[in-house]
Amino acid sequence: RGDFSGNALVFMEVQSAVMLLDMLRGDSISNRDLSNTDRDAMLEICNILLNAYVGSFANLLKVGLNFSVPVLCEDSLNNVLSQYEINPDVIHYTLLVKTEFHFENRSISGYVILIVGISSLRDLFSAIEKISN
Repeated sequence: RGDFSGNALVFMEVQSAVMLLDMLRGDSISNRDLSNTDRDAMLEICNILLNAYVGSFANLLKVGLNFSVPVLCEDSLNNVLSQYEINPDVIHYTLLVKTEFHFENRSISGYVILIVGISSLRDLFSAIEKISN
């Protein structure tokens, strides 16, 4: 919320998330489900990612944005997106950013997904025009 409004999501397969967490902890890579500690760590990683992308973008455009507390959903992308009440009368645009983590000889990928309505997109273009002039 702020000068623009929309939704920001981080999407990563569960096994990729487990691999990322194992590598960050210096553990050997395991094939397991996420523990409660893992879920908390993933929330923090997602919060850092979203602040890096969206926060930096807001700073660059000199606009104010506020974030709500992140939530972790372990479901398919289709099911997660269906939980959002998106007004069918408003055109929405989605920006999909592939994110890769590289550690030594391993690579893990995920996606940051930004969903904005047409009015926020217009405001975004106006802010871009202001800083480019």
